[in-house]
Amino acid sequence: MAVPTAITDLSITAASNSPAGSDSVFPNLDDYLRAAYAFIAQNYADKLAKAGGTMTGALTLSGAPTVDLHASTKKYADDTAATVQTNLDTLSAGLKHAFAAKGTTQTSGSTIVPGTELYDSGTCFSVATGLFTAPVDGVYAFSASVLFINTDSSNKQTADLVLEAAGTVLAITGVTLPAAVGSSNIATLSVSGIASMTATQTARIYTDGSIAGAKYITDSSFSGRILWRT
Repeated sequence: MAVPTAITDLSITAASNSPAGSDSVFPNLDDYLRAAYAFIAQNYADKLAKAGGTMTGALTLSGAPTVDLHASTKKYADDTAATVQTNLDTLSAGLKHAFAAKGTTQTSGSTIVPGTELYDSGTCFSVATGLFTAPVDGVYAFSASVLFINTDSSNKQTADLVLEAAGTVLAITGVTLPAAVGSSNIATLSVSGIASMTATQTARIYTDGSIAGAKYITDSSFSGRILWRT
């Protein structure tokens, strides 16, 4: 068998390499030895050192990493990035639930209904009922401000403002409006609070004493937003 000239001429089966036991090694013994030494040197030169180095071709790994120091495949990195992006998109969508509304004159009822939406990114507020309905489980923050008027020149009026969420009073404030001087007497009440709510629970602002007669509202605002999902 001829003297091999490239490592690819060799076989991993020892008996398939030359010289065979029946081959005459002379006058080519030195060529066989030099070829063997060259292949050994080639393997050494082409190896990737444990200390590190640069590969000139692609390396195919057996699969995704299973322990901390395993190398990561491109697929594993791509899948992880896609999962993170999906989670971020979900979180971002959940944090978009916010609203703000304002109202003008209201002369009856107890629930205060700001009838004009300024924005409602989650379509969660009703200008018909004045109720905010939580779209997802989470912690929400609310604030409200209402201008009460007393036009009764003979009697004082008690005004109060209550912020309620998930059936619980978060804040309450009140004031006594003196009898009207001239045409009216006014007072602005404000409340704010934070509540943990589950989806479909509601929040509202209201007054314990009904709006009627000489006591009414000329301006109101109500806003809220999700702080984080639970």
